[in-house]
Amino acid sequence: MNVTSHHLAAECASASLTVSQQRIWTGQMLNPDKPLYNMAMAFQIEGKIDVSLFSLAFQKLIDEHDALRTIFFERDGLPVQRVVDQLPFDTRCIDLSDVPSPAESADRLLKERAREQFLLHKQLFDSALYKLRDELYVWFINQDVMPQLIQMNLGVGTGGALTFMPPGGLSGSPYGSLFGRPVIEIEHADTVGDVGDINLVALSEYQMIEKGGVQSASSIHVRFVYDESVFRFVYRVDGQPKWNLPLTPYQSALPQSPFVVLEAR
Repeated sequence: MNVTSHHLAAECASASLTVSQQRIWTGQMLNPDKPLYNMAMAFQIEGKIDVSLFSLAFQKLIDEHDALRTIFFERDGLPVQRVVDQLPFDTRCIDLSDVPSPAESADRLLKERAREQFLLHKQLFDSALYKLRDELYVWFINQDVMPQLIQMNLGVGTGGALTFMPPGGLSGSPYGSLFGRPVIEIEHADTVGDVGDINLVALSEYQMIEKGGVQSASSIHVRFVYDESVFRFVYRVDGQPKWNLPLTPYQSALPQSPFVVLEAR
């Protein structure tokens, strides 16, 4: 492993590896072509993201945590570690929204990145943003609507084209899909046939707020005669759409809205 002059200039700030670190180092050196100790994680973020602000926030995270600024290199044939003062990192954003299967492409790329080797004398982590879609729309339906969706199709000649894909089976998804959008059954949707039994919703256009996070309390008095303690958890949250009214695009007669409900039938 090459040792740069930057590392040599700060040898006094380096430290020996712990026993556990030495085991990991030895295992990786014996298998240099296999990322034995890579740990890959993926998180789905709903809503719009300002990539520049996200990158600044991630850099702030690196700046404030020594573990993310720790590097490993060899000195006199022995592995040592050091926490560098600065470790600039550029968060890449990869746009997959125009590819045929964004989720499958992201999964393939994530697996490829998880197998990449790290240059331990540079950094011990990697991170990237994958954009799968511009907006996340989902269908919220009453559970009684599901039997009707299963029978839906578009007539094509003497046959038809499937418009609703049930969950599981060919879809390989825990949710059904209607015109490519996830279908989620909720108990708050109106009964089948009424306004609101089928709703198309853009979750990124709904603003949520919370007050004080989760609050907990306990009491021995509520069930005192039964020798029981009672616990209470309160979470105050509210929200509303970001749009006040539908928007009609220029030279169009069709209004647009991130929240659409089907008329009564």
